[in-house]
Amino acid sequence: LVHVLRHLAKDLRQLPLQIRRFSIADSQCFCCSVGHAVPGTLQQIPCDRQLVQETVMRWFKGLEAFDAAVHEQLGPWALASTGLPYMS
Repeated sequence: LVHVLRHLAKDLRQLPLQIRRFSIADSQCFCCSVGHAVPGTLQQIPCDRQLVQETVMRWFKGLEAFDAAVHEQLGPWALASTGLPYMS
């Protein structure tokens, strides 16, 4: 239990920095990491990254606007729910 709590505390300490540095353009997807083919079968798979970014563009009118929403709205809300301070 102590080991689990230490890892949780470490993850929570890193969360504010991760949120401040978040950029959807830097996100990674499994499909891209395996060359859009299921390992072992080479069956082609669609690109999740393309689908996600196209959807974000429609909803937020741009990837930068989504990043801003994460930094200015979602991040502070998520951190407040953990009791951690957030400095943008």
